[in-house]
Amino acid sequence: MSMREITNQEFAAMQARSSEKKYLLVDVRQSEEYRAGHLPGATLIPLQDLPERIDELPQDRNIVFYCRSGIRSRAAAAALAGMREFQGDMFNLSGGIIGWQGVVLPEQPRLHLFPPTDNQAESLLQAMSLERGAAKVYETMLNQYAGEHWAAPLKDMANEETAHARLLYKALQQYQENLPAFEELYDKVPDDLIEGGFSRENIEAELARPSGRPCVVVYELVLAIEYAAYDLYRSLAQRFRDDSVAEIFLNIAQAEKRHLSRAAEALVRYGH
Repeated sequence: MSMREITNQEFAAMQARSSEKKYLLVDVRQSEEYRAGHLPGATLIPLQDLPERIDELPQDRNIVFYCRSGIRSRAAAAALAGMREFQGDMFNLSGGIIGWQGVVLPEQPRLHLFPPTDNQAESLLQAMSLERGAAKVYETMLNQYAGEHWAAPLKDMANEETAHARLLYKALQQYQENLPAFEELYDKVPDDLIEGGFSRENIEAELARPSGRPCVVVYELVLAIEYAAYDLYRSLAQRFRDDSVAEIFLNIAQAEKRHLSRAAEALVRYGH
């Protein structure tokens, strides 16, 4: 297997069309560089740590490496490409993050909100809580701008967050016995935080005092929420990579990616 270069346009297209289960994006920079700004969904494995953390790299998925300029990540991809146990393709993002023309996220995914990997049930329950918080925020947006034609997509988004919570509940049944019915449990889980780890109170405070056109404010907030959620669920899936719950988190990341596309389309369509 050989290493191939991939441009940022090619990777953006691959990311848009690929199933989240088919690739892993790896940032080989230092942790302070990652916190200053990273590509959504990227897993941080500094270059010097790769030999000790090689077991974290899936053997059956494509792996895309990046760094600041493409030099460190090229070395990582080239070194690993010669290892026969990797069945997927190795890519190096040409030009690195300085050539990236898409969204860059600050800070690290808020994994501290979740317990360690040995407690799947609590992690699933916490994710349900975040999904409920997101649904409540989208319902607040919808109620605040009821009757506005541009607000229509928010109803589907709110319903889909509840649907995500149902998926999590179904998975939770495998790890916890004697669960109450979904509706009973869903009504009891906290909703003060939303997917991605934002405070619901802070988001709704921003909605209460919009600093621009309401449509633009709303959909820019939605994009911020969904990018953080996508980043968090990809990171959770990597944390649980050897467990069946990883697939659940990747499925939800896939759904968040659809929300990103829908919010971006709404912003372009109604935000001018």
